[in-house]
Amino acid sequence: MLRAYDSIMKYVGDLADELVEELQDSAPYSSGELSDSITYKVSTENNIFEMGVFMAEYGIFQDQGVNGRDVNRGSDFTFSKMPPPRVFDKWIVRSGIAPRGKNGKFISRKSLSFAIANSIFKKGIPAKNWINPELDVRLDKLGNIIADEIWKDFSDEENNIN
Repeated sequence: MLRAYDSIMKYVGDLADELVEELQDSAPYSSGELSDSITYKVSTENNIFEMGVFMAEYGIFQDQGVNGRDVNRGSDFTFSKMPPPRVFDKWIVRSGIAPRGKNGKFISRKSLSFAIANSIFKKGIPAKNWINPELDVRLDKLGNIIADEIWKDFSDEENNIN
């Protein structure tokens, strides 16, 4: 069984690299902060391995969505209070949004930030479902690798007995 463990560990790092690369490519993009925050860690102890994928906390909310006060998006997460308007300021600048009011004057960024925060609080955030599809593909691959390596060990032992 030790040979199978060594073979499996050889593939875990490769699959983790592949998973992180795919998650970085498919992460919702605004500033690149979410994509840049995605990493992994593999640890082994007593022939047991653990792999963890880490990212900025809001990545989960982007993936699964958030229910708003007025709109239920079917998420496990719900806004309990309005997000702080200041967090949308840089996004407004990067996006080049400069709407005008009824009189034709530009709306201040502070007013626009508040309007966006209020809208998100009421309507929530739709799920983007970008994590699980990538994770499922890699877990299927890992399951196949584990099964193949254990079968090889079993076959080798059978051949040694005979």
